[in-house]
Amino acid sequence: MDIGSRVRLATGAVFAAPEIHRRSLPERATFEAFADSMPAAYRNVFDEASMRAHAAIVRRRGRAPARVEGWKDLPGGIVAICVAAADVVDLNTRVCAAVFAHGADVVGAQVYRRARSDLATEAVGFFWVRRAPDAGGSPGPVSAQDLARIGRTLEALVRRTDGLRLAARLSRAARAAGRSTVIDFRRGERGGTALTVRTEDRRGLLLHVASALFGEGLWVRSSKVRTQGRRATARFWVAQMDDKRSLGAEEEVEALIAVLEAIAARTRAGGARAPREI
Repeated sequence: MDIGSRVRLATGAVFAAPEIHRRSLPERATFEAFADSMPAAYRNVFDEASMRAHAAIVRRRGRAPARVEGWKDLPGGIVAICVAAADVVDLNTRVCAAVFAHGADVVGAQVYRRARSDLATEAVGFFWVRRAPDAGGSPGPVSAQDLARIGRTLEALVRRTDGLRLAARLSRAARAAGRSTVIDFRRGERGGTALTVRTEDRRGLLLHVASALFGEGLWVRSSKVRTQGRRATARFWVAQMDDKRSLGAEEEVEALIAVLEAIAARTRAGGARAPREI
């Protein structure tokens, strides 16, 4: 079945090269209009039920830079996700960086392009994702929270003009910090953002993470750390230094990279043994 030329990345994942198919669409966002806007290669691969699910996800993107949703659970802990995004250079790299930074891997993908009803070009991609195996060798499930984190990170990587550079930096930082490091952001109802870092216990973890956040122009209102064996969970309540507001998606990505780089630096300095790559 012809789904376009193949591109093999360094990760070993196989991607279908984007194919553009331009047709003017009626204003109403119907399934038929979506299917007609997609290239024939797409319609040859997916059945109607899948295409209807994709059309709904694409519609929910609206004018946001990107939208990420799971649309199918598969054996082996794999989740097929649908990504609708602005047509940016090398969307694959940005998606892979966002997925990897949140403890998962892309094992395969297909990306297409279509013309929206406003004639803007939109990328519609399908990525097969699974979490990295745990200490027992079994991959855990990819949760709705994982997908929300991935989507928010991707949103910033697509919106930023330097998003491709940020994606490369994010991938390097996540790899250096180790797959055992998980970072989560949650907005507070009264302003500020709760930042949680779960990682291997390191000497001076609070100090170095707080310093990294300060370097990004963030105010750490409070922090605490809890250890259990070799694992540490550090929580920080942070806000913008100037107006004390919550972090936006772009500021979260900058903070995410800074924290990962700080943890990686402590590992290299001997603050903890380097986590084993699984």
